[in-house]
Amino acid sequence: MLHRDAYICQKCKRQGRITPATIVHHIIPVRYDSKKALELDNLETICASCHNAEHTERAMSLRAKRMKQTLSRRPDMIRIKRNEEIW
Repeated sequence: MLHRDAYICQKCKRQGRITPATIVHHIIPVRYDSKKALELDNLETICASCHNAEHTERAMSLRAKRMKQTLSRRPDMIRIKRNEEIW
């Protein structure tokens, strides 16, 4: 796949930019159609920037995780754990 696309981001190429790329991306996500997982027509080479833009759900979960970590480090926060004897 990378060789077919000459290691160039296809999304950037469509916008007139030449960007090196090393990520193979499923155009139709595997979770929606697993039969197309290995079909060459469903794969394209894209750069990390375009891949992150395609998968914003991952960025959202990372933001939530960072926020949780930031809150857990605050000195004015008290962490309450559940009582194992009750559960």
